[in-house]
Amino acid sequence: MDALTGAGRAEASVDCRPDLGAAGYAYRDDTGGRLLICLSDRPFPVPERTEAPIGTRGAGLMRLRGVVVLCSRSPHTALVLGADESLVRQAATALDLI
Repeated sequence: MDALTGAGRAEASVDCRPDLGAAGYAYRDDTGGRLLICLSDRPFPVPERTEAPIGTRGAGLMRLRGVVVLCSRSPHTALVLGADESLVRQAATALDLI
């Protein structure tokens, strides 16, 4: 990724985990590829079975409304989101999330 295009922090109530705080970082590369990386001190709620499990520590990949969502390995405190699966995997690998 070439450039950080935005960052922010939010508190939200997600499923049964109220007040899940997360920081989000938006990136864009020189070809227009975009990623959103979300980090939290608490685990994100993830489905028990992902579309594409990665490794033995629970990392997984799923698609939701045209967005590829990669959840980091346990304890699931990071998400990488984007339209391009290859770019999402590349970023997760570079950040040592899978």
